[in-house]
Amino acid sequence: ERDTVVYPVPGYPVMEIGSLYASAQVHEVPLTADNSYLMDPAALPVEVLDRAAIVWINYPHNPTGQDLPESLWEAWVAARREHGFVLCSDECYTEIYDAAPPASVLQFDREGCLAFHSLSKRSGMTAYRSGFVAGDGELIARYKAARAGMGVAPPIWTQAASEAAWSDEAHVEERRRIFAAKRALMTEGLMELGHAVYPTTSTFYLWVAVPDGETDATWAARLLEAGLVVSPGSFFGPGNERFVRFALVPDLTGCAEALRRMETA
Repeated sequence: ERDTVVYPVPGYPVMEIGSLYASAQVHEVPLTADNSYLMDPAALPVEVLDRAAIVWINYPHNPTGQDLPESLWEAWVAARREHGFVLCSDECYTEIYDAAPPASVLQFDREGCLAFHSLSKRSGMTAYRSGFVAGDGELIARYKAARAGMGVAPPIWTQAASEAAWSDEAHVEERRRIFAAKRALMTEGLMELGHAVYPTTSTFYLWVAVPDGETDATWAARLLEAGLVVSPGSFFGPGNERFVRFALVPDLTGCAEALRRMETA
């Protein structure tokens, strides 16, 4: 019986929440600096893969910005073929990068694979709740049938705005340029202030170690007093209390101001 959903920790909390709503068993895959935040099927027990209904992977990775090398994409596709689970790939950050575009699971296989995309990250259209799923046609048909009973069709103006956004690449290229500049500014500034920043060239997040003597919660609270909002690492799963996530939301001037405030926070 396939009753288990496998997902990475740290990771997007909805992977756990959705699994629990479905009364599934969950299996967390711990990602740390020691394994370079890379999810590797070879690190999972065979019995877990045999019981898995769904395995979630997410690269570029929220919250660290890590990307998955081609060899591990191939390993996951091979594991899916061997064990028969559905491989779901959260690819909402594949269009936010500095140099080479990150890979999609669909470059390696479609059978048993689904790729999820969103305008929230690509185009900054968070409130539109608009995206798409691509991959195995049979799985998409089943997903569509289930979605019809519990989802809500987006209004026509949302569909029109979404079509316009998906049809335009110029604004996406500009967003990549802006995020690259903000990433460079914040990474350098945080390191100059003595903070350890996990290196990344993708997403618009920075995974930052908390100072000695602090936890993610205490440091986040102290930064909030200075008007800076960060996400405690424990929000993304257990074992991440020594990190917080910075989101590169402000403009360059705002990022510089954030660094200035951190000097005295």
